[in-house]
Amino acid sequence: MAATAEPVHKMAATTTLHHVTAAIPVSCNITAMFPESSQVIQSSSVGYTIMGKTADLTVVQKTTIDTLHKEGKTQKVIAKEAGCSQSSVFKQINREAKGRKRCGRKKCTSNRENRTLERTVKQNPFKTVGEIHKEWTAAGVSASRTTTHRRIQDMGFSCCIPCVKPLLNNRQRQKRLAWAKDKKDWTAA
Repeated sequence: MAATAEPVHKMAATTTLHHVTAAIPVSCNITAMFPESSQVIQSSSVGYTIMGKTADLTVVQKTTIDTLHKEGKTQKVIAKEAGCSQSSVFKQINREAKGRKRCGRKKCTSNRENRTLERTVKQNPFKTVGEIHKEWTAAGVSASRTTTHRRIQDMGFSCCIPCVKPLLNNRQRQKRLAWAKDKKDWTAA
């Protein structure tokens, strides 16, 4: 739906309630605007709630919560300042305290195994990913070739084939030798 300059109550005549809620400002009371609606809609400063699903905290709210928590403010004061519920403040503080940045599957390799991979790459940087993977799995690590490639890239190494530098031909060797003979009596001063 294209954004228009029309007031929200005019847009409601042509669209469904679900589409209108995305256009309503966060601080608006939706139930006052649509009392005839059969859906349960509540407004909050975090976002709107439809059927028990609330919007996530914004980046601004998260940083506000973190800074106020570091200043030693209570959760009730932080919730009022950030414009969210106290339970959201509690969850954000605990998420930061645990150092949990993201959810998901845990990595299949430990830091120690990653260090052995890094050592292998540094010892011979011209090996292919397949050769490094064979050597790494021979050391007892159970990881796929894709995981090996991903870990190498995460360490900052680029997987590329070096250009082959051509050897000097006879004419170039003679020119270099002549240049060196001309300059052999030069002094530093």
